Amino acid sequence: MYGRDAIEKIFAEVLGAEDSLVRNQFISGTHALTVGLFSLLRPGDTLLAISGKPYDTLDEVIGIKENASSLKAFNVNYQEIPLIDNKFDTDKIIETLKANKIKLVHIQRSKGYSTRESISIEEIEEIIREIRKIDKEVIIFIDNCYCEFVERKSPLEVGADVIVRFTY
Repeated sequence: MYGRDAIEKIFAEVLGAEDSLVRNQFISGTHALTVGLFSLLRPGDTLLAISGKPYDTLDEVIGIKENASSLKAFNVNYQEIPLIDNKFDTDKIIETLKANKIKLVHIQRSKGYSTRESISIEEIEEIIREIRKIDKEVIIFIDNCYCEFVERKSPLEVGADVIVRFTY
């Protein structure tokens, strides 16, 4: 218990977080992301992915591919806004936020298996600023897998509410 508490305090301090959850029971990034999404979303909520479709490993988690245990099966709605030329479609994001009650905005920083560039902290800071003009309560959730410690700041330091990452 003391070791776990100490490492969680260290992670929180290094990442600029209020708190952290560091567990060896998470077996993959997908597992950590799944736990994060299921902990924050409830039936009737809407998840808005603003960096395009997340990793294909999340297809069954979200319900893009049918799965009786998906967020969709639990009545969580999903919307997606693709990047345009590797940039956020700010106009579409603003339009969507104004027209819908969104509970959680999902940003996948890493390019994953695509050929796009990873999303920079500067770009994340800019889009968070625009999102907060529309909705101060929406949860901004960053899939930060493969993007930790590649820039001086973490997404939490520029306004994100939650970051999820996985380390072996």
